[in-house]
Amino acid sequence: MKYIAVPGKARVDEKEEAKIDKYQDLTMELRSLWKVKTNVILIVSGTLGTVPKGLEKSMNNDKC
Repeated sequence: MKYIAVPGKARVDEKEEAKIDKYQDLTMELRSLWKVKTNVILIVSGTLGTVPKGLEKSMNNDKC
């Protein structure tokens, strides 16, 4: 599951944390109901191109 958000520069990290919290429950539900492996990948970019520090690591994750 991929989700894209575009907050203001100062809120990039805050927005990323909020989205992880939001989709974590859905991920756990999918795992328990369908017995599948899931991984949430968030793409959060600030309005001026600011990206979170862990974006590159998330995008290169072998689980995608």
